[in-house]
Amino acid sequence: MNLRLRLVDGHQQYEAMQQAEAGVDRLTKTLGQLLLLARMESEDITRGRRPDPTPLGGALVTAMTETGSRDHCHYPQGVNQAHVALSESLLVTVLRNLLENAMRHGELGAPIEISVQESKGMAVIDIISQGDTIASEHLSRLTERFHRGGHPKGSGLGLSIVEAIVTRVRGRVTFASGNGVGLKVTLQLPSG
Repeated sequence: MNLRLRLVDGHQQYEAMQQAEAGVDRLTKTLGQLLLLARMESEDITRGRRPDPTPLGGALVTAMTETGSRDHCHYPQGVNQAHVALSESLLVTVLRNLLENAMRHGELGAPIEISVQESKGMAVIDIISQGDTIASEHLSRLTERFHRGGHPKGSGLGLSIVEAIVTRVRGRVTFASGNGVGLKVTLQLPSG
């Protein structure tokens, strides 16, 4: 890489450095996600002692801040009353991955609608983004590792991690698309 940088000057060198930094950032994030998946599979980090309930509102604010999606997210006050029986770090990871996915693959500038309700001991969280309809054959593959559905961005691990965390706590994640909705993700997590 240094040889290439020496062969260019000024603006070209700056652009080459920016691309290199972006590549390192992507690789670091992908490695972090792979390590989290490996930990989830090798050490049963989500089972055992039931964690203290985590307030959904606080975890959502953290995830929105980390993804820069705060201005795009719309949610009712009820989000602040819901609690989930999942550690804060894992809940933030689930929400961050879903919001990143909505920002990356949803319609540019469109709102991300978030709702929550409690039913039969479960917190049911919907995250809805606008965008193109996803074909059913792609919907069924969204949680496959490294499957990016023809999108050049992302590592194809975010939704796999969401599914791994949610199923480890005996929850459920489902996906729907169509009728003006790009992607509706429904999480069912034990409420706290």
